Amino acid sequence: MKKRKIIICRNAVLVFLCLILLSASILYISFYNEIITISSIKRINDIPVYELNYRGEYVFDKYLMTGSKNYGEYTNFMNANLLKGIPKIYYDNFECSTFFARTPEGDYILARNLDTTIAIPFVLKTNSKNGFRTVGMANLQSLGWNNANLVSKFTALAAPYYTFDGMNEKGVAIGSLSVPVGSKSNINDNKITLYDYSVIRLTIEKAKSLEDAIKQLLQYNVKMEDKYPSQYMIADAGGNCAVIGYVDGSMKVVEKEGNYQIATNMLLYNNKNHLGYSSERYKAFEKVLSETDGIISVEDALKLLIEHTVPGDAQWSSVYNLTDKTMSVKFYGDYENTYTYQLY
Repeated sequence: MKKRKIIICRNAVLVFLCLILLSASILYISFYNEIITISSIKRINDIPVYELNYRGEYVFDKYLMTGSKNYGEYTNFMNANLLKGIPKIYYDNFECSTFFARTPEGDYILARNLDTTIAIPFVLKTNSKNGFRTVGMANLQSLGWNNANLVSKFTALAAPYYTFDGMNEKGVAIGSLSVPVGSKSNINDNKITLYDYSVIRLTIEKAKSLEDAIKQLLQYNVKMEDKYPSQYMIADAGGNCAVIGYVDGSMKVVEKEGNYQIATNMLLYNNKNHLGYSSERYKAFEKVLSETDGIISVEDALKLLIEHTVPGDAQWSSVYNLTDKTMSVKFYGDYENTYTYQLY
């Protein structure tokens, strides 16, 4: 009898262990892409800056079918579809600069500074089956990332929705800039409304050119952040560039004139004299680029960016080569190193 009880107990333990193994296997299979994505996170310097190869899908096409009319709906979508209630919301003002130019070799580049009070920079590479391959920079400080907290690491799954500049395999690049003016939206009930953060992801995910990017954006309402609305510089490998802003709820496109274009934290639309907040930075870029007729090397473009960051708020300076599909980036506190990424 005692031997029989031992056998029964042993079998019960084996069944229990099998159930645990089966549950673990199901969990691993169900969240395989998420686990692989999170495990790919690599710290590349002591600032710290991280690198992430995104594995699998982040349901962006589903987002395009629903949209979001405010930041709450935007984060609710990520909560429901990616993060399971993890993120912590963080607002900030982004004092940025961008310019479009050409290298001595004839390559087109889009250069940009991200200046903000605090950031956790993520080099983000994606390869979604429903969009183009992309490389760009995301800021996961907005989602409360904490490298020491395993649960917090799941916030990296929302990185595509917090991309602040990037480029796709077609050579279309975009950078966003805050502008200190109020913004309102004209809502067309026949269109899905997108929150302004997702304009960057839409552009690099779907657009084949600047013209295509504008067509894509015109299919949607775009809800600007009321406190810090955005404008965007978009450029393509064909040498086309424009700055897109929203005035009284309508899209305004300021096309490049000449061989280069500059944008800082002031609306370019109806502002030919480039007056307003950040005009000094604008004039500093203008002085250099006008002297060379918009010809500048990637190395000198990075140097020019770094020389005109916002004191105390510098985070990263990135240059996208739209011709050879590379991103070169320097990080505040690590300016001696340039990190270069190729889109194959």
